[in-house]
Amino acid sequence: MNVGFRTDRGIDKKSNEDSLHVDTERGLYIVADGMGGHNGGEIASHIAVQQIASCLAQGPDLGEETSKMLEQAVARANKAIYVMAASDPW
Repeated sequence: MNVGFRTDRGIDKKSNEDSLHVDTERGLYIVADGMGGHNGGEIASHIAVQQIASCLAQGPDLGEETSKMLEQAVARANKAIYVMAASDPW
């Protein structure tokens, strides 16, 4: 399977704050919108993608438990972003 991806900063934004992760072997594609205009949007989107990809990489192959793994990964990413924002207001 061929995979391609593209993000766009949008018309009114000065930079593209989106982050993505592609793991074709596992069929895992993660995209996080950086919420352009908000402080640290690019940092938050990067942390979200990094944390979710890391969490899912530690688990078994994606299958029946994927939903629960993904829920835990998103919760972990949310906590990491919250902790980072609380300690560094960007």
